[in-house]
Amino acid sequence: MAGTITTPSSRGNITLALLLAFLVAFPKSGFKVGGIPVTTGYVLLACVAAAALIMNLANDRYTTLPRGIGAAYAATLPLQALLIVTAALLPSVDAGNTLSFFVSFVCLPLAIYVFLAPQFATLDTAALGRYLRLCVSFVAVYGIFLFCYVLARKSLFTIPMLTVNAGDTDILDSKNIDRGGGIFKLISTYNNGNIYGVCMLMLLPLYDLYQRSLFWRLLVRLSLLMTLSRTVWFGMLAYELIASVYLRKLTRSTLLLVTLSLACALAAMLYALNWMGHDLSFILDRSLGGRLDNIQIARITLAPGSEISFSSEIMYFSVTSALGLIGLAFFLITMLAPIAMMALGRHHRDPQVRACLVGMLMLMICGVSDGPILLIPVMAFYWGLAAIGLRRRAAHEHDQHGGE
Repeated sequence: MAGTITTPSSRGNITLALLLAFLVAFPKSGFKVGGIPVTTGYVLLACVAAAALIMNLANDRYTTLPRGIGAAYAATLPLQALLIVTAALLPSVDAGNTLSFFVSFVCLPLAIYVFLAPQFATLDTAALGRYLRLCVSFVAVYGIFLFCYVLARKSLFTIPMLTVNAGDTDILDSKNIDRGGGIFKLISTYNNGNIYGVCMLMLLPLYDLYQRSLFWRLLVRLSLLMTLSRTVWFGMLAYELIASVYLRKLTRSTLLLVTLSLACALAAMLYALNWMGHDLSFILDRSLGGRLDNIQIARITLAPGSEISFSSEIMYFSVTSALGLIGLAFFLITMLAPIAMMALGRHHRDPQVRACLVGMLMLMICGVSDGPILLIPVMAFYWGLAAIGLRRRAAHEHDQHGGE
């Protein structure tokens, strides 16, 4: 890896493998306390971040944060301050959602940007690619298996505390995955089709970078089609178009491949619609599955109103309804700052930097209709991609200037 300062350790690779296993392969592993999920991946992430903080302090790694990391973390502070002040002054309609937003936008940026990012100087990208390939391939295969199992048995195969949270016993009825007629969305170990789809779209650019097998890349895309989610289908089309001009070398063969891929994807979507008993109105639904109804009955304010309510599945409106237009502005600064730094940096042509950037952009695109930012493990992936991309960029600059 360009910019690696020290040799990656086997202990570090084991830690990386465990983190990816419980964040990517088994993200819902765990139990609930008072209705709030406590997942193995987030507990492990907290422990690793605490250990990283101790090592950073012991090795005096806080003299300066890697270039870009400090600026990206600073961009989160206005939103954090607004959230903390608002939560202290106003009642919350749903304490669980407010806590989730706090974890996603206060705790996770601190853990990943400040505690873990300095350790990324020793990140073994070969191991990252290997473990990511295994985890994403596994959840795609398991998702397809589970989709067929539910279709045949009309019941869900689960392993409590591993493939599902111990507190979730009625996933088929409670996770909005029923498409009617005994057909359910592909959910894999994510227990929700939209969460699975958005998370895989975020990881897909890195997966494509590390996975050379066309078979496995197509299999992951098949699993995304089987989510039967308009948001995910829209995201897939957007990803293929962006990847064709930004991640891949633009040639005639590339354009032909993209055209054929999009044609096959559209044909598969039309077949899926017919199979579910729907027509094109399902995709062109102006209410976005009823989501726009929430916007029409809500009142948009400049600042937070009389209560905190993260009520909508539409990412941008959800933030606006809870924190006002000021909150939306701070949210956009928080989310777009690392993307802008990676896009405008001198080393934006690095394939890994570009893959991280596009992965983050997929959440911003999917957020137009459904951005599950309050749900595990979406924001852990977002901040992780940001930290990896920015650290990679900083490592290039470190090498270019001959070290610090």
